[in-house]
Amino acid sequence: FWLKIVFCLRVHGLNVMFANGPPSRSGVRSEAGSVRVAPPAGPSPWSSSSPNATGRRTMRQWAKETHDKVLSADDTGYVAEGQCSSNRRMQHEAHTQAATSMGFVKDNFEARLVTSEKVLDSLKNRLQLCDKSIKELENNMASMNQAAADKNKSLYLVRKRLALREQRPKQEVVDDNFHRALEAEYCVLQDAQAALVDAAGQAKAMLHKATQMRGSLHGDIMHKSKAINIDRSLLESRKEAFSRPSSATSSVSTAASHADSARGRGFAGSAPSTPRRQHMASDDWRRRRATETEGQWERAASRLVKEAKALESECKQLVEHNRQLASSTTHEVAESRRATDAALRKRVQETDAVRRQLMAEIKKLDEKMRITAQSLQDTSNSIVGHAPQYKYCLNESRRRAKRPPPEDIEDRVAVMLHEEDRTLVTVVEGLHDRAASTNRVLGQLHAIRSKLISDLKAKTAAMQVDIDCARQVRGSGSGQQTVHLLRPAPLV
Repeated sequence: FWLKIVFCLRVHGLNVMFANGPPSRSGVRSEAGSVRVAPPAGPSPWSSSSPNATGRRTMRQWAKETHDKVLSADDTGYVAEGQCSSNRRMQHEAHTQAATSMGFVKDNFEARLVTSEKVLDSLKNRLQLCDKSIKELENNMASMNQAAADKNKSLYLVRKRLALREQRPKQEVVDDNFHRALEAEYCVLQDAQAALVDAAGQAKAMLHKATQMRGSLHGDIMHKSKAINIDRSLLESRKEAFSRPSSATSSVSTAASHADSARGRGFAGSAPSTPRRQHMASDDWRRRRATETEGQWERAASRLVKEAKALESECKQLVEHNRQLASSTTHEVAESRRATDAALRKRVQETDAVRRQLMAEIKKLDEKMRITAQSLQDTSNSIVGHAPQYKYCLNESRRRAKRPPPEDIEDRVAVMLHEEDRTLVTVVEGLHDRAASTNRVLGQLHAIRSKLISDLKAKTAAMQVDIDCARQVRGSGSGQQTVHLLRPAPLV
């Protein structure tokens, strides 16, 4: 715009000078360069009234053409000078903008690297914690499986004890405290094993999630590390490329001075053109879009970190829950085991006490049987001892019956012999009855003794089964355990 104005002013001044005659060779420009010195007055040989009889161009025409060419050359040179000044100014502005843009790019590179490194450090920290959680889950799952497998030994022991107790004599198969304790321990062991297996399954599922999360974190870390390496290498190469001295930097002051002189002569910068405004609007949209994209990128990384953190919290809660479950199941199994052992000891003690009582009764019964047998023997001996007296009394009665008839009277001797005979018969019959009664009692004693011995044998067999149950080795983490019982009394 200013160039057009200056050009119009120059043409107007030339037209005024042309009206006054051709320019003088000695004419000089004023300080402003827009007014010329007037030529000397007088008639001009280039007047239009000069005749041209030959049809050739007149001197005026020839001078006018030459003058137009000179003016055109001068104006073109002046325009070229302004264009060069404008070019220098534009170069200075381009260099300044390039330097500013390079600084912005460098700052954005560095800010991007700082943000990316922070995000990368956070992801690496989460990855380390995720690895720790995975290791804890693996150890917890292994401990749960091992604890569930250890319950098989106790279950086998309880089943074996129950099978042994089925071998007791029929009369000793009773629902005692020991049997109920064994069944309760078996139920506790089954529930504990099922809970541990379920806990191991939950730990396995959580381990699968943690492994997937670790893969996501590792993949994101690899991508971000590669991007950071690329940005860092680009930043280093940019620093190396733009840190070398160039000719453009040396001509900045010259371009600035020319630009100032051009502004003084009227060559001012023009406003940005429409394509440049469009580019600037496009750049603003791109910056806003880049800001939104970076925000989405940071939110995605933050969301991944939060998901990893939440998963780590779930892993810790699950591990702690499984530990408490293992501790509670171990406590319950130990309590049921102690109750079973206590019931076993009490049952063996009760059976042994009954056995001792039976053996004491058998001893008493044996003593009574001995006394009864001795009494029976004494009765038999007494019966045998009265036999000679009865025979002698019977012979005397028979011999007195042979007296002569006058002498065969019933005197006192005959009466006494008859009374002795009846007494002896009564005594012997009584002894026989007593012997029979004693013999019956002795038989009853023998029968009772047989029953007591049979009961004693059954209880001894049952107690031996319980002792065999106590002798079964119980596997545990602290070693092998057996139930210590009192030494049973020997059989009679």
